[in-house]
Amino acid sequence: MTEMAEKLASKHTRAEIEDMAEKLGIATAGVSKSKLSEAVIEARKKASAVEKPRAKEAKAPAKSMRSIGKNGVFALQANMANMAADMESFATELSASAMEMQKKGIMEMQKGITAQIKENEKGAAKMDSGVRELHKAVAQMQADIDKKGMELQKGVNEMHRGVEEIQKGIREMENSYIEFQNDTMEYVKDFYYG
Repeated sequence: MTEMAEKLASKHTRAEIEDMAEKLGIATAGVSKSKLSEAVIEARKKASAVEKPRAKEAKAPAKSMRSIGKNGVFALQANMANMAADMESFATELSASAMEMQKKGIMEMQKGITAQIKENEKGAAKMDSGVRELHKAVAQMQADIDKKGMELQKGVNEMHRGVEEIQKGIREMENSYIEFQNDTMEYVKDFYYG
């Protein structure tokens, strides 16, 4: 409620405001005092805007009965009121149409977002699966490398044992050769020097 309408409602009784409203052609049945006050203020504003151009003209005696003809101020007012009602109706239809289009657009956008979310979830699941496969392949490769490393280490250990066996065999051959040489020298001593 506007400030002017509040002042009007506080200064006058409901009956007084109803009288004012009826004089301005406003229906009063079933309307609250505050709404009537607002309607009276609005009607006065409109009336004062229409009265200003007439103020310069000589005032004609007031007629008790208004008749709306095809020409004249009342016809023009009625025409303007009809045009205003048509414009308001058109604005309401346009607003409803715009709201419907906006609602459709929002629904389509939501469908698109939902579809994108599903597609992203599928992509994420595939990525997760791919990452798991990659981890599995890396673990398998690491296990293979570890296995080959152990086999190599085992081969190196066996090679060391083999080398030790060869060295042992060489020492035994040296010892056998030295023994053979000593035996041969003793045989030769015994044979020749006896």
